Amino acid sequence: MAVREQRIVDGSETRSESATSAGKDKIEFTVYGRPIPKGRPRLGNGRVYTPDRTKAWEQTIALVYKQKYHSFGFYNGEPLYAEVDAYYGVPKSTAKSVRLKMLSGEIRPTKRTGDADNVGKLAIDALNGLAYTDDAQIVEIVIRKFYGEPERTEIRVGRLNLEK
Repeated sequence: MAVREQRIVDGSETRSESATSAGKDKIEFTVYGRPIPKGRPRLGNGRVYTPDRTKAWEQTIALVYKQKYHSFGFYNGEPLYAEVDAYYGVPKSTAKSVRLKMLSGEIRPTKRTGDADNVGKLAIDALNGLAYTDDAQIVEIVIRKFYGEPERTEIRVGRLNLEK
């Protein structure tokens, strides 16, 4: 899984941030590789554990976040929104005309990609304690699945402006 740098939305050129969220309203980054839905906890040898695939993808998301934002995090208790866009590759056996519709967004993934809520849950859980103190701070969330190349997960988290 390759890691590629993305822009910081507020135009800030510094990559090193303090542990506060002063001056930044939104973060966004991309994690390359097939999006993984959060696996259900498993029971084995008398204990409950998280599947290895889930743990590995959470660690990958956390690593990409740390590489880009270092110790930056939103204030504790601050209401936040999150957007998670999951892009899946088009199956190789797909006809060219259908492939174009998939890549343009006319056809969206519904099979063999995992539930959207589980894809979003994994991304949100991976940033718990890094981008925010507790994922309970996320009060609004949008999760979307698309076909796209390369396969990737795009994550955006920002302050929710409750003032009208």
